[in-house]
Amino acid sequence: MNKEQLTQIEKLGKLLRSGLLTEEEFNAQKKAILTASSNINAIHFEQVNTKPQSSQFEKQSWWSIISRAIKSNKVYAVAILVLCFTILAGFLYNDLKENSVTTSQPLLKNPPTATNKKSLLELTKEAESKFNAYMPQIASSHDARVNYGGFLTGDITNDGLDDVVIYFFLSPKDGGNAMWGHSLVFYENFGNKVKVIGGFEPDYKFYTEKIKDGKIYITKTQYHEEDAMCCPSILTPIELTVVNGKAQEHFFPTYREKSSTNTGN
Repeated sequence: MNKEQLTQIEKLGKLLRSGLLTEEEFNAQKKAILTASSNINAIHFEQVNTKPQSSQFEKQSWWSIISRAIKSNKVYAVAILVLCFTILAGFLYNDLKENSVTTSQPLLKNPPTATNKKSLLELTKEAESKFNAYMPQIASSHDARVNYGGFLTGDITNDGLDDVVIYFFLSPKDGGNAMWGHSLVFYENFGNKVKVIGGFEPDYKFYTEKIKDGKIYITKTQYHEEDAMCCPSILTPIELTVVNGKAQEHFFPTYREKSSTNTGN
């Protein structure tokens, strides 16, 4: 038995242990290798001394090897096909695994450097400055006075950075106590700047509560016939989820707070 015959029998043994060949097929192929040296030469794989054992197939194309194997021995050809597909599947699995690890990591848009990253306080002031610059346009489009109601900070875009949400409402530009147009403006935190990404302008009054777990919590206010103008007692908790700059509402059961001190502002 020469070295080539021993190598091929070892490969058949691996296929036997993996269940790809039966004991009968293994014995038949082993006998064919030992007795039909001409067939062995027809599917000989050249050994390259400077490369490991696994690279001996590179001197011949896969199709050439398979074609000659089919002509000489069909069972052995099937074994080679299975081995080839097993190796190919291993390469594909490793590539997919590496790509999944790479693409699964969250990426920050325009990630800030250590030198230009701003604090949340600086970014909040920047958002307020941008809002103040935009207030005249809001007032003109609604023919009303814009009243700044405050801000909340928290991660509403699920990127690990706290964003800024500014709350405002409208009142008559010539004075008066009437209030309407309760609204929110969303400013996304990019680390070194904020940028407006959308807003929320419902047809009801509300006051803001908090930002938690990526959601904005607000409370819708309505008046009962017994309520004073200062204190609406019909309340509806609402969760807002910001998706692509738009707020999606999730309403909770409405209840009445008899001794409410909320002003709806």
